[in-house]
Amino acid sequence: MVIYLLKTGRPKDLKELYVYTKIHRGEVRDIVQLFCLYLLDSASKHDSTKFENMNVLFDFMNGNKDNGWNELHMQTERHHLFNNNLSVSCIDVIEMVCDWLSAGNRYESISFRDYALEHFSEDSMKSRLLTAFFNTDAILKRHINVIDIEDLKTSWM
Repeated sequence: MVIYLLKTGRPKDLKELYVYTKIHRGEVRDIVQLFCLYLLDSASKHDSTKFENMNVLFDFMNGNKDNGWNELHMQTERHHLFNNNLSVSCIDVIEMVCDWLSAGNRYESISFRDYALEHFSEDSMKSRLLTAFFNTDAILKRHINVIDIEDLKTSWM
């Protein structure tokens, strides 16, 4: 998917401001749609380690807590931000929130808020979120082409 953004500069009058603002709204909508495609792709692969290692997970759930399951799952799944050192994006952050919303409603003993406050120090949270923002910017920029409005004006005339 390619998204074209229009480099406009400052508007000369109210009419141009209106047009540029409408264009900007459309560009933001396009980028959000792209982000949603990444989210849907991530959701379709959610907890792949469970499907790939179902026997190990079942063994873990039935008392064998030393079989390496938890470490494998937490270190491999990008949405487990508290437990891995992977370079994550906002896609992983949103998947984490959705995961905890789902799990928190299934198991009353799980509180995302409590777990997050316990495992994420303020400095660590800031660092992880900044990394996620920068990585998301890089992911989305791969799909963006900027066109200068002056180039369009001269090519049409």
